[in-house]
Amino acid sequence: TLEVHYAALGPGMEGLAVHRAALFGVLHDAALAAGLPIRTGIVIDSVDNPSERPVLIDTEGRRHGPFELVVDATGSRSAIAAQVFGPVHTPLAYGALWANASWPGAPFADDTLQQRYDRASIMAGVLPIGRRAAGGQDEAAFFWSLKPAQYAAWRTAGLDAWKNQVLELWPETAPVLATLIDAEQLVLASYGHHTLPYAYAGAVAFIGDGAHSTSPQLGQGANMALLDAFALSEALTREPKVERALTLYDAMRRRHVLLYQAMSRLFTPFYQSDSRVLPALRDALFAPVSRLPGMRHVLASLVAGHWGSPLRRIGADSTRAHTTQFGSSNGRISRSR
Repeated sequence: TLEVHYAALGPGMEGLAVHRAALFGVLHDAALAAGLPIRTGIVIDSVDNPSERPVLIDTEGRRHGPFELVVDATGSRSAIAAQVFGPVHTPLAYGALWANASWPGAPFADDTLQQRYDRASIMAGVLPIGRRAAGGQDEAAFFWSLKPAQYAAWRTAGLDAWKNQVLELWPETAPVLATLIDAEQLVLASYGHHTLPYAYAGAVAFIGDGAHSTSPQLGQGANMALLDAFALSEALTREPKVERALTLYDAMRRRHVLLYQAMSRLFTPFYQSDSRVLPALRDALFAPVSRLPGMRHVLASLVAGHWGSPLRRIGADSTRAHTTQFGSSNGRISRSR
């Protein structure tokens, strides 16, 4: 068993389990409070004149803009990023099925992400994700490694056959599986690697998975997106000209992004791949190495997103900003064979 505790970072340090819907709700409520217009039901297909006053073009051919600044947060399959930079996304063989369920309780701890593996080709995880809204019910995310190429065969085999496979690996997940009665409750997430040459193009800024994507092995997806948004806000505050602000934004995030992209590329095959050698090395070495002097702090720093000192690169005062692990757990990560 490999365990990583955020407490190893020092007194008062912890992760924060946040449902992505709760993050969206905070942003949506802030936009409404500011009186910003929100338009839905529009799919952006391309951008015209991105270098100066970009105009967005939707799939119906309608034009929106011009704008002083466009922020693209549409994810790893951003149509604008593909138009501007060309194909940059490299799909990974493995993805995962994801579903949300009510928090199952014991034997699962609500401050711990727990995962079980059989080599690197089979993996299940139970992740505390907090509540969608204040006063709501605690929830968990359940995930299961699956190649997107095998998704059709998984649906054909049926939910019961899959549940039996999960229970054979991890019997304690029975309460979670009992809430899954339809295959539509499980969403297939496909993963890939890419980092744009620049996190901007003209007056278009890319944040989150649109700017950089990777496998979720280090749990940094939401963290990275929030750091991008924070850096972009800081850059626009310091530089009145959009061009200079976006250059500064890119410089603030470049080192941290590249570092975590490299670490993700390094670790992913140990946890999601068809290799037999790498998971054997993982099982033999990772847990003993994690118990060496100083390694608990090193690993906690890695999964908390602290490597590369992202807030220092942004120039943030630690009293104004505090990096936490969004979407993993309050206390620790546990990975078992």
